[in-house]
Amino acid sequence: MTEVMEEDERGESRVRLRPAGSTRLRPASSTSGGCVRKWQGSDLLPAAGLCLLLMAAWSSPRLSHMWGWWQPTTHHAYLFDDGSLSGEGGGGNNAGGDALLDGLECPNTTCSEVLGIPRVALLFLTEATLPHEQTWRLWLEGAVGMLPHLRLPLAQQAACGSDLEAWRRLVCACSPLRRQPRVHGLPGQHLYSLYVHLAPWPDFQGFSQRSIFAGRVVPNRRKARWGDISLVDAERLLLAEALKDPLNERFVLVSESDVPLYDPLTFYQQLMHDPRSLVKACGQYSRPPQRLWNKEMETPLLRREHMRQSSQFFGLTRRHAELVVADKEVYSSFKQHCSSYKCGGSPEEHYIPTLLAALGEGNTTHCNSYGVAWQEWSGVPKDAHPLDYREGDVTRELFRKMRGRCAANATLSVRDAYRTVGSLGAVLVSSADRQAVCSRLRSWATAGHIFEHRLDERCYLTARKFPEGTAAAVELVFLDTCRATAARLPLQLRDEEMSWAGALLYLLTGRACAVAAQEGRVQLPQAAVAAQG
Repeated sequence: MTEVMEEDERGESRVRLRPAGSTRLRPASSTSGGCVRKWQGSDLLPAAGLCLLLMAAWSSPRLSHMWGWWQPTTHHAYLFDDGSLSGEGGGGNNAGGDALLDGLECPNTTCSEVLGIPRVALLFLTEATLPHEQTWRLWLEGAVGMLPHLRLPLAQQAACGSDLEAWRRLVCACSPLRRQPRVHGLPGQHLYSLYVHLAPWPDFQGFSQRSIFAGRVVPNRRKARWGDISLVDAERLLLAEALKDPLNERFVLVSESDVPLYDPLTFYQQLMHDPRSLVKACGQYSRPPQRLWNKEMETPLLRREHMRQSSQFFGLTRRHAELVVADKEVYSSFKQHCSSYKCGGSPEEHYIPTLLAALGEGNTTHCNSYGVAWQEWSGVPKDAHPLDYREGDVTRELFRKMRGRCAANATLSVRDAYRTVGSLGAVLVSSADRQAVCSRLRSWATAGHIFEHRLDERCYLTARKFPEGTAAAVELVFLDTCRATAARLPLQLRDEEMSWAGALLYLLTGRACAVAAQEGRVQLPQAAVAAQG
């Protein structure tokens, strides 16, 4: 697979991926194939013909345009000629972008710190393993280098103003040509921060330095059990650690069996444009409170009518996260009088919504939402755990089902999300001087796009439960959506195309697909040759 950096009609960097000709989508353990392989017997002529057709397509601008399906390009996915990716250092054909760094002594600061980019803290709660790490890593690649337009004025001020120190800080912190500090899972990724809580196993030595979770394990941990107050303890420890970073503004709890239901840009914009927490603390308790409540639980703050139930897997605003960590009174009541499911309900499903209701915060949560995570309850006994999916269950159709009522209009949200971010890294790499950077950033401002098609409040953002045995199948579904990007970029979608575009999912796009292709995880099907004819 060969990558070529180019600029589109908007002057934004993108990459063309030259297909190697295999029909398979492969998970991490697979090996690469392509035109250079051992062909046998009758394979030789068709294979040679295919390779010649591909070479002609890439050498002819006319054919290259006709064969657009073969080119998963996007405004923020770009690679250098030497094969290194943005955010990994290196360089090559960077259109003079390295000149921006000439003579600069750069402090060890991040782009998110310089521009104050708000982040979503992903709080991973696991017993021991994180089997979907490869899928999460590719998913996060789609966020590398991306700048929300809400933070565009600061970047413009630094590039276009008279403050040379502000310009120096911007280039030092945000240029992919400078090796970025690896503090958020991936170098150059500014939208998400990662935190992991796992049991304090004595033989645990930490994640490999190649892992996105390296250095992200919270220092204070405890053994957590289902249906026990210890799960609340683990959640509070995760929140406390994440709150130390003032840039974390949303906090999402995920388990080792969770995967995202939308691409990272839509996921991010949906959370950031929602002023309420994704937990159900409003309204009245749906079942008789006495099922959980007992008189001894009452405190000056907590009363019977405050009892609520919601999903354990929440999405909290920073204000609500701070309230959860600061609480002593309601937590102590649960710990003393309802510390396990034996009291009539699981503390991890009742504590946070009950606390928020007691504090009068119910109306700042969602009345029609039950948390962030889809869970399958049909076909399982009442009050049991949700269904564990099997490898054979994992299909594109399942992911559309999990999006539920939101599937039909999701592509409008995806398109808006891509219109309201830009690749600052691509601009800094492909611009020769400060004036060029200023001009490019000003062109973003004139576009005036906003995230106007938010997902319904009942839309889930993650899905579970996908146990370890489904990891390869889940990854293949994500990789398969790279073909949707190749067929039609989110930015290119017109309103009249939304009815059929909803089937494309767009779980991985842009840079994520470029990385997957470079690693040999995804290749485009030979059948596309006939389809383009």
